[in-house]
Amino acid sequence: MTTLRNVKAVSLLALCFFFVLFHCSAAKADGTLNYTLTAQGSTTPLATWQMSADPTPTCPTTSPPSPCFVSDEYFLETVELSLDGGPATPDTLGFFNSTFTDVDLNDLNFSIPEFLGPQLYSGDESAPEMSTGTFTLTDDGTNGVFGAMYTLEVTAIPEPDTLLLLGSGVLALGLGVRRNRPA
Repeated sequence: MTTLRNVKAVSLLALCFFFVLFHCSAAKADGTLNYTLTAQGSTTPLATWQMSADPTPTCPTTSPPSPCFVSDEYFLETVELSLDGGPATPDTLGFFNSTFTDVDLNDLNFSIPEFLGPQLYSGDESAPEMSTGTFTLTDDGTNGVFGAMYTLEVTAIPEPDTLLLLGSGVLALGLGVRRNRPA
């Protein structure tokens, strides 16, 4: 009898886990992504920012280049960029199509180096879809140290409804196990 209850509890927990996992992967398309840029060999992030998984390219607020995106070349996105753990301030990042220039990430205010590396998005530059994962970037030497290696971690931030669903599932599982426990 106790084994059957344990099997039910584990099955319910596994079902909740897979549902949340599926929901988190599906939420990427309309969610927010967290970016952490770290020099390889360091544990302290050089820069962090958040950005939509499917951004609408925006022009910087000061002396904007024209246009804010060029198909098959690049798009610009203004983000709240935190450098070396300091407070976030607005900055404009240029995301380049690596098949065109081999440059992927370019900070227009020169707060962080310019990089060579894999393309961080798919789709047209007018409506890009950002990728998640771990990317290795190399400083191109424009305003940094040529050849320095960096790691960019791009992760999806769980939506509040996902966290609420996970919490309620764990609570329901706990109450069910407690209720069925022998006195």
